[in-house]
Amino acid sequence: MFSRISRLFSSFFNRFMGQIEDPAMLLENNISELQKLIPELNKSVAISGSSVILLQKELAKFQEEAITLDKRIKAAIALGEDSAAKDMIIRLQDINGKIEKLTKDLEIAKTNLNSVQQIRDLRVKEIKSKQEEIRSKVSEHRFSVVQSDIAKALDASVATSSNNLSESMDEQMAKLEQKTAENQSTLLASMYNNRSAITGQNIEQKANEMEADKLLEDYKNKANLTNSSSTNNPKQTAQTIDN
Repeated sequence: MFSRISRLFSSFFNRFMGQIEDPAMLLENNISELQKLIPELNKSVAISGSSVILLQKELAKFQEEAITLDKRIKAAIALGEDSAAKDMIIRLQDINGKIEKLTKDLEIAKTNLNSVQQIRDLRVKEIKSKQEEIRSKVSEHRFSVVQSDIAKALDASVATSSNNLSESMDEQMAKLEQKTAENQSTLLASMYNNRSAITGQNIEQKANEMEADKLLEDYKNKANLTNSSSTNNPKQTAQTIDN
């Protein structure tokens, strides 16, 4: 019984150690498989315990019969019934032999029961320990998976944010450069228009001045006015203008 359980106990670990599938899932399955061994161990203890109980009951029965025969033998001897006493003595010897054998068998059965219980307790302890170890490893593995997923998500988020930020900055700078170029173009156009307007005004003013100078010169020529006459006889000049 225990050799079979031991082989099963070992085979479970050899099985999942050689698997290439998800170790966490296999280990969890083996927790259940290991748990199934405990009833087998308890069954072995129950069988050994039952043997002890049966031997105890049988021994108690023969011991009670031996006591009864002993009393009857004494009574037969007291009554002088030696023949009956002899038959009972032979029966008592046979019973005492059985009692002796049952006593030895009972001690052996108790020793076996104690051994079975110790083995059961040891195996259960090993199973519980292995289950806790498996649970710890599975929890550690799952925690590491969660941490890894978080790290990957953070890395992806940082990378995405960096890329988005970089793209956003590039886009904004491009827009800023375009706006600056537009503003500069507007300024240059305004300056050119203003310069053209000023130049036009200056040209027009100069033309007007030149026209005014020509008209003045023509007027003077028609009036037969000269610089000298105008300077020497101002009253004559004034009269000439009035005429």
